[in-house]
Amino acid sequence: MNLKYSNEEISFMVDNALAMKKLSIRECVRRFNEKHAQDIINNTIEPLNKDFLQRLRRNKFEVVSKRVRDICLFLEIDLGTRQSIKLRSSLTDQFMKFEQMLMVHPELEEKITRLLTNVTDVFYVGSQRD
Repeated sequence: MNLKYSNEEISFMVDNALAMKKLSIRECVRRFNEKHAQDIINNTIEPLNKDFLQRLRRNKFEVVSKRVRDICLFLEIDLGTRQSIKLRSSLTDQFMKFEQMLMVHPELEEKITRLLTNVTDVFYVGSQRD
């Protein structure tokens, strides 16, 4: 397979997929191993464990192995098609928390949008003074 993504980008996509699917490390491992139980018994797929998934999320892996590809396939991450990815900035985690909160409390979307607009306006006005 001709890889289209760096290890850092794969880590970002795995971390993002887990957040979007609202999967904890433990739950992801359980579901993966449950789905692939027969393949694990037949030794065609390695069982997933929390340590490996955590290393994959944190870009602490060296080779994009079959195991990495299997996890990406399970998380519906297409490693064969290159899409533009903006890697995490220092604010990305905070924005992801906002998005997760809004999934649970959609009634807050208007208030959060106004708050972020006001913060952006303050920075814009401040930058015009410099």
